[in-house]
Amino acid sequence: MRKLFRYYNKVLPSDQSNIYALNNKGSAFIDLGNYEGAIRYYKVLAIDANNTYAIHDKGVTLHNLGKYDEAINHYDKVLAIDDNDVDALNNKGDALADLGKHETAFGYYNKVLAIDLNDIDALYNKGFALGSLGKYEEEIPYYDKLLERNSTDFYALNSKAFALANLGKNEEAFPLIERALIRA
Repeated sequence: MRKLFRYYNKVLPSDQSNIYALNNKGSAFIDLGNYEGAIRYYKVLAIDANNTYAIHDKGVTLHNLGKYDEAINHYDKVLAIDDNDVDALNNKGDALADLGKHETAFGYYNKVLAIDLNDIDALYNKGFALGSLGKYEEEIPYYDKLLERNSTDFYALNSKAFALANLGKNEEAFPLIERALIRA
């Protein structure tokens, strides 16, 4: 990561309008969890207002700062350009879920799953949203689909065990918890 920052620090002083360096430096800050640092580099949008990568990443940054409505506005801008952008669809669903609008979030996860039945993020997110509404029986098939792809997926194992435990099916939940702990 340091090498990337050195590169961007060399490029940007001489070329303040290098949209790739600006956007990638912002993305690097996101990867480090420094969202306040990341937000400064989305001035790339003043240069290229339709740069979907920058619009999306700024949305992710705002989302991580707890500014869900602002994040949704950015995801909407991406979706206005490409209404099948699965990252923007998933992330808009996540922001809506974070606002407690789980039912509305389902529509976005469903759209992703209509594009790709095996989208890992949409499968997990829809399962989690169903569980948040207490629909434990309905969430389990989403985790099963994830476990078909990767039988050691910690999050799917743990989430399915939690759903089963909430249904009073502790005998089925315990082996999943053990498998998840082995993976942790």
